[in-house]
Amino acid sequence: MARIDTNAVLNRLLVTLHRSFPMYLGDTAALWTHPGDESAKLTVALIATDYRNYAHRLVELLLERRALAGFGEYPMAFTDTHDLALGYLVGELSFYQRQDIAAIEQCVADLISDPQGRALAEEILGNARGHLESLQELNQEPVAA
Repeated sequence: MARIDTNAVLNRLLVTLHRSFPMYLGDTAALWTHPGDESAKLTVALIATDYRNYAHRLVELLLERRALAGFGEYPMAFTDTHDLALGYLVGELSFYQRQDIAAIEQCVADLISDPQGRALAEEILGNARGHLESLQELNQEPVAA
């Protein structure tokens, strides 16, 4: 059985967070909001803040190990979301959040031999799952007219 490079896994996790859809929306996209979108706007901001904090912790760990590989690029598909209404983007956020959770779950599994990295990845996974629940609750709210 081949040994997994846990630093490469941590770098993959960093890119997943740092180049996530919520981070993209916070960094580059102009969101159309309407009265009533306040909770959705706050949810997106909270996800981006949490991801920024976790990305910072991953960078610190990787720098400590002298293994930081880079931050990656945003997926080109994200550019299709410019100037879209936040009410619509909540569904997109849920879709991408599920993808991120799957990627994070794989990182947790791959970090079996790295207790420090795995503990951080498990914390990130729990946080991501909580944010998905928040997004799903928003999807059930009536969309602002």
